[in-house]
Amino acid sequence: MNPTTPLLSADRTSTPYSNLTEFPPLVLRNDQKRRGTKKSLRIKIQIPLLCYARFMVTMAYFSIFPYVALMIQHNRSSRATNIGTYIGFFEVLFLAAQALTSMFWVIMANRFGDKSILVSILLGTAISSVIFGFTSSVWQMALCRCFMGLVSGGDVVIRVMIGKRCMTETEATRGFSLSSLAGNVGMASGLLMGHALTSHFSQYSTIFKTVSFLGQHPFCLPGITIGVTSATCVIVATLFMEDANEAAEDTQSASFLPPTRTSLRELLRSPGASNTVSSFINISLLGSAFTAVETLALYTDISQGGLELPGHEVTLYMICQVAFAACWLFSIYPALYRHFGTQNIISSSPLVFTFLFLSLSITNAFVRSGSEPDFYLFRVVLGVMTIMGPVVYMTVTAVYVGLQEVSPCPQELGLLNGVAEAASCLLQATVLSLGILIYAFCNDPSVTAGYLNWVVLLLVGLSFFIFIFPTWTRLTKS
Repeated sequence: MNPTTPLLSADRTSTPYSNLTEFPPLVLRNDQKRRGTKKSLRIKIQIPLLCYARFMVTMAYFSIFPYVALMIQHNRSSRATNIGTYIGFFEVLFLAAQALTSMFWVIMANRFGDKSILVSILLGTAISSVIFGFTSSVWQMALCRCFMGLVSGGDVVIRVMIGKRCMTETEATRGFSLSSLAGNVGMASGLLMGHALTSHFSQYSTIFKTVSFLGQHPFCLPGITIGVTSATCVIVATLFMEDANEAAEDTQSASFLPPTRTSLRELLRSPGASNTVSSFINISLLGSAFTAVETLALYTDISQGGLELPGHEVTLYMICQVAFAACWLFSIYPALYRHFGTQNIISSSPLVFTFLFLSLSITNAFVRSGSEPDFYLFRVVLGVMTIMGPVVYMTVTAVYVGLQEVSPCPQELGLLNGVAEAASCLLQATVLSLGILIYAFCNDPSVTAGYLNWVVLLLVGLSFFIFIFPTWTRLTKS
């Protein structure tokens, strides 16, 4: 074992971490049996708790999107173009703050314990969500959104904690699949909850006027709801969650391996590390762009490139997305992993995103014409999108497992994830906010009839596919 040895074995079969060292067969079998029983009990308890935390972090992030535009309009009388500019500016602040603090949270987790840092992040999420609902000006919203970015290290900490507890490829695949499903459920729940608590603002304006508190802060209900549920998650995590560093230290001591520390340069030079980090950045960018634009398209007018679905159809769409995400993650992804491996799944992801971006633009073209045959085709393509859309979460899961595979040891898993998360946030801060600005500012009937955003995203997806195609071809031939 050297500093560049992958954390997970390259074999398709699950190989315990302790098997990477040489011991007398009898001693190894007894130790493996004893530790395997403890590990299985620990994973049954801890992985669902980590998925619950992932659910809350994702739910808090997406809960503001259904009403942030209305909130800006309420706090400052602005045109639609200015609202789009403010939303893009808020996302730049959030992602920039997240990029600056990703490494900080990872380092603090290694020093003071993953559990303590995760509880602190969840507490910060609860506080920031409540404060955001009481903001009364645009600059207060910007500061609160920046604070949300500072305490948004929950995803990377949870990912590292799952990685430290899953020491085989099978365990890692199952653990990250559960985490991705929890994130998908959290995204749908946050969007639906935020929309439900603010969609009837105009209908109940008379009630808000009679209650001075609600009249001054009409958007406080989503923030309070997220704050209460996040506080519940804080209590559960404090009482029942265990520190993942102890599990990693148990694995390290059981293997009789001294703890190794590598520099960032050596870590990125380890086999497959730089390519996997690059893939993580690309998939995070495309996945965030697809999620953001798809969410906007569901509510946006047809003339501006959206689908303009009614509220009950959006709810049904979200529920179907969660159901098919579970099918992809737990039925199809394990079979694809066994046959093709993690790297081949990662390499095919740009083609998947290109197909999804193209399908979204096609659905708008069909529904825009207004004819009955085109409307039927619109329903068919939308059904295909409902089934194929959750493939995004499968590719994200694959890149999480990929980072686990190329990590030299459990102690370096946090550093590798922190670097990947920080680089991804920096790129998203420029590209994702630009995409939102294009959608909100340039989607005018006089500007490509509302298709400019789809053209840009399609070109981005194709560029990543062309960039990664040689690697994909080489891996397929091998």
